[in-house]
Amino acid sequence: MNMPLLKRLRRSLVLVPMVASLAACAIGPRLVHTQVTSFNEWSSLPVDKTYSFARTLEYQKSLEMQSYEDIVRDELALQGFKLASDASRASLVVTLRPSIATTSVLVPDPWSDPFLWGPYGFYGRGFYGRGFYGPGFGFYGPFVGYDNFDGRPIDVFHKSLELDIDSQATTGKRFYEGKVETTSRNGSLPQAMPVLIRALFTDFPGNNGQTRRVDVPIEPAR
Repeated sequence: MNMPLLKRLRRSLVLVPMVASLAACAIGPRLVHTQVTSFNEWSSLPVDKTYSFARTLEYQKSLEMQSYEDIVRDELALQGFKLASDASRASLVVTLRPSIATTSVLVPDPWSDPFLWGPYGFYGRGFYGRGFYGPGFGFYGPFVGYDNFDGRPIDVFHKSLELDIDSQATTGKRFYEGKVETTSRNGSLPQAMPVLIRALFTDFPGNNGQTRRVDVPIEPAR
């Protein structure tokens, strides 16, 4: 191999990772699409914002729930709430109810439909880019009427979190209830929970009775 050609080859090998790095920066963080619905009687919230966590039966001794409560505790602290050292003396009770459900849907087969193969392949402008999931991470995109396609079934996972803030002193008195939802191919609820909590506390407590879309940016895996 002659020397000029060898030098050009070496420069090319150096440029390849640089170009890949710049492309990743240009793409930026991925967006997780969520829907947040909230109701509140914030005007009647007591001055004392100490609270304790209450758990539903299936999470009584759950370390998983404890990890979710830790994230919520940090978010509530930013809103002026304080976790009580003695639960019996807390003014408020906070309850979390996470859930996940699986649905099977029929989608076009990318091996037989050339429309799905954009210039970036199956994960570029095709299935994830401008189809079933749209430009982000949620259950969005222009495809409708999946039964019209000869395709294959896939599982999608609907993940949600409900959060209630109740009075401990007055039975049946609720100050806030919120629910955040998202749908994706990823079946891990613990992985999604930090994103759901972040979405729920965006513009917290929200307008009473309003459902709003909240897009949460997450950095791509490296």
